[in-house]
Amino acid sequence: MPRKLCRFLALGGAVILPIFLLLSPTLSWGLTYAPIPMANAEKVIADTKPLLDYLSRVLGQEIRIQFLASNEEVVRGFAEDRVDLAEIGPLPYLVLREVAPQARALLFFLEEGVVATYTCALVAPFDGAASVAELGGRDPLSLATTQRLSTCGPLAARWLLEQGGLDPERAGLEILGNHEAVALAVARAEFAAGTLKTLIARRYQHLGVRALAETPPLPVFALVANTQTLSETTLSALERALRDAPLEERARWILGRHGFAPVTADAYAPLEDMLRQLGLTARDFLNP
Repeated sequence: MPRKLCRFLALGGAVILPIFLLLSPTLSWGLTYAPIPMANAEKVIADTKPLLDYLSRVLGQEIRIQFLASNEEVVRGFAEDRVDLAEIGPLPYLVLREVAPQARALLFFLEEGVVATYTCALVAPFDGAASVAELGGRDPLSLATTQRLSTCGPLAARWLLEQGGLDPERAGLEILGNHEAVALAVARAEFAAGTLKTLIARRYQHLGVRALAETPPLPVFALVANTQTLSETTLSALERALRDAPLEERARWILGRHGFAPVTADAYAPLEDMLRQLGLTARDFLNP
């Protein structure tokens, strides 16, 4: 019996369940999917929907998109069992491993070039600083970042500034919410610099956004499943459906277009090294 159904019965659902089953003889319990909020809600949902439509057909279950505005909300929803599946970046996943032991990374979403890593970049406007060292002459140093619990947010900003010989405590960080917002704000020279995913920064090169430094390669975003709400049968079916997705099917996708890769035990070691170098833990980037 599905675990969600068990909870329903425990809450007294046994009284109305037979009537509900009579009304819905082909009842299929839906799943909730939380995409990573890297861009505005409309774009994220549009990019995610083709993949979820495919999974819904293959699994025979409705998969609803629940857009949550921040990585912290995704982690919280997952930990509270309000989310069955989520796209999770490396820093939020390290937090999730601590606060929600039911989280299991199933597969990595491969990036362009069919790679399982990406980098974060410290970027500046076209007519701004030409190096990280030049940023040291800015007083105050204004820096735009994505979210507190974003790998390319304050974590990447602190690490890249330190690697460039600057004191990150001197930087005034402003949280803008997503990578697109950071790229556009830097392009308009509203900030001396910003941090965001390098792949997204390259899309804004034509507006003058240029990278000054990059992090080491970090693990790409993972499809994380809630083992508290999903059965092993469903988890196996999910993995099989994604690994076996035909090329012609994936050609219509945005998310998942480049395929998937298994999650290896040492994949998160580079990020853990960055945290150790800063003397911080992943949970330090949660809001108080």
